[in-house]
Amino acid sequence: MKRHLLIAAPALVLALAGCSGGQDQQAEGGQLPTAINQGTGTPPADPTPVESRTQGAAPGNAGEAEVKFTKCENTKSGVQMEAEITNTTKEKRIYIVTGLAYDDSKKSVASAALMSDPLDAGASAKVSGKSTSAVKTKGDLTCEASDINSMPQS
Repeated sequence: MKRHLLIAAPALVLALAGCSGGQDQQAEGGQLPTAINQGTGTPPADPTPVESRTQGAAPGNAGEAEVKFTKCENTKSGVQMEAEITNTTKEKRIYIVTGLAYDDSKKSVASAALMSDPLDAGASAKVSGKSTSAVKTKGDLTCEASDINSMPQS
C-alpha cells in the first residue's frame, strides 16, 4: 500500500502542474493579446452602437451586397423583418445582415439577424428575421440594414 502511495503522489503533482500550463500568455505590460480579424491581420473595428447609429446611414460593408427591406412589422412576438439580398460581388457568398427597426422619432427600437444560403454572383434571395420581443411604439416602423457581413463560399 505504501508503494502505491509513493508512486501515486509524484504522479498527481506532475498532473496538476501540467494543468496550469494551459493559461493564456500575456503580452508585455500585462495585457492579453488583441484579437485579429481572420485573414486581414488587423484588429476588429468597434461596431457602431445601435443607439448612436443614424437612420439612413450606409450600412457597414455596404459594398458586399444590396439589401432592400420588404416587410417591417411589429407583431405580438417581435418585429418581423423581410428583405431581399443581392450579391454585388463577383464570387459566391453567404450573408448575415443586421436589420434595425426605427420608430417614427427615428429611434432604434429592435434588431434582428437575417441570413441567406450561399448566393452566386449577382443572385438574389428573400430572407427574414425576427427580434426577440415586441416593442411598444405608436406608428409604423421602418427597417434598414445596419451591417452586412458575408463570407466567400466555394
